[in-house]
Amino acid sequence: MPWQEVAANSGPVEEWVTALQEARQIGFLRNAAGAHDDWHNAPSKRFVMVISGALEVEAGDGEKRLFTPGTVLLVTDVAGRGHRTRVVGPDEVLLVWIPVP
Repeated sequence: MPWQEVAANSGPVEEWVTALQEARQIGFLRNAAGAHDDWHNAPSKRFVMVISGALEVEAGDGEKRLFTPGTVLLVTDVAGRGHRTRVVGPDEVLLVWIPVP
């Protein structure tokens, strides 16, 4: 999603926004330290935001990425091989997920 710079209300602070996305629900997911899920598809297209912990996601093409607090992922693999996940480190992972059309 492209970022657009906007004028700050006060002072020289730079701000950026994205276009709003349609969303009607929000959910939370906790995974215990050491948890892992084998290959699976997302239940629907959704934004996933990491609140705490660290999560490694392996995409169907074998690419692995580490997601830490503050990162946002748009999951779109509702068909095909899907992805697999692994909680990395000693802490549980807390995620926010927001289904989008």
